[in-house]
Amino acid sequence: MKKNTSMLVIGLLMCMTSLTAQKKGVAPTWPGVPYSYVKVYLYNLDNQLMGRYQPVKNGKLDPTVVGKGQRLTEPQAKELLDILNGDTRVLNDGMAKCYEPHHAFVFYDDKDNIVASSDVCFLCQGVKFYPAKKYYKELSSHSSAQTKAAEKQLEQIKALVQKTEVPVLTTSNDYLLMADKMAKKDTLVVLYDSMFINLIKPFKKLKHVINAIPYAKNVVVDSTVRTIPGGDKVVLYFVSADNIELECSSYNGGNIWITMIKAGKSRTGLFTKIDVQDQRYKVFEKIMTKVPSYPYQKVWYIVTDTESVYYTFDENHNIGSVHYKSHR
Repeated sequence: MKKNTSMLVIGLLMCMTSLTAQKKGVAPTWPGVPYSYVKVYLYNLDNQLMGRYQPVKNGKLDPTVVGKGQRLTEPQAKELLDILNGDTRVLNDGMAKCYEPHHAFVFYDDKDNIVASSDVCFLCQGVKFYPAKKYYKELSSHSSAQTKAAEKQLEQIKALVQKTEVPVLTTSNDYLLMADKMAKKDTLVVLYDSMFINLIKPFKKLKHVINAIPYAKNVVVDSTVRTIPGGDKVVLYFVSADNIELECSSYNGGNIWITMIKAGKSRTGLFTKIDVQDQRYKVFEKIMTKVPSYPYQKVWYIVTDTESVYYTFDENHNIGSVHYKSHR
C-alpha cells in the first residue's frame, strides 16, 4: 500500500511540474542541450542558399559564413536566450512570405562542437531554430498584439547583433553589394538571355508554362500545396525537362509565376554578357515592358556549374539589381 501511495505521489508531482512548465512559457526551454558559448555570424550574403538556410550542415558551418564570427558575452548570451525562449511563435511562422536570413547564432559545447543554431532574417522578419522549437500550442493566426510583440523581439535581437559589431544592413541588395566588395570585383556584368525574358510573365495554366519552354522534351511535373500564415494557399510547381528545370508558384489559385530557372551547360553559348553601365537599358527595360508588376523579391536564372544570374525586385516590384556570378 505504501508503495502504491508513493507512486501516486510521484505521478502527481510530475503532473504538477508539467503544468507549471506550461504556465511558464509556450514551449520547452530551447535549445534543450548543454552548451558552453554562443557566436553570431554573418552569412548568405549573395542569397544563393535558396531554401537551404541552415547555418550548420553536417556539424559544420555553411561555406557562406563570413569570417570567424563574434562570441557573445555571458550577459549577451543570456539576453539572447531570454528572447528566444519567449513566445516566438509569430517569428517562427515568419511575418512575410519571403525568408532570406543573413545572421546566425551558433551554440558550441566546451569542446567547440556545434550543438544548436538559429538563423534570423531581419528583412523578412522571421527566426528559425535548429533543433526545431516545439510549442505546446501552435498559432492559427496572428493578433495585432502578438505581431507588435514579435516586432519588439526582432528589434531586441537586432540591437544585440549590432552590439557585437556584426553588420545589419537595410536591404537584400546591400548584402549583395557587400558580397561583391568582399570578392573584390572590379566590374559587374550581367547575363541576358531571351528565353529568360520570355518566361518572366504570368501564366494562367501550367500547360502554358510548359509550352513556353523551348524544345521541351521528357517533361516531368510535381507539385505541393502549402498554407502560409494568414491562411493563403501556395501551390509550388516543379517542372523538369531535358536540360532545364523550373520552379513556379501560384497564390490562392491566381497566375503562375516562375521563380527559378536552372539551365544546363549547353545553354551557356546563348548568353550575352552586358557591362553594368548598360544593364538598365538592355535588361531592365526588356523585362519591365513585359512585366509591370512582378510579385516576387527575387528570380533566379542558373547555368549549372558555369554561370548564374539573379534578379532582385524592390518593394514596388520593380527590378532593383541584376547580379552575375561565374562558377568556373
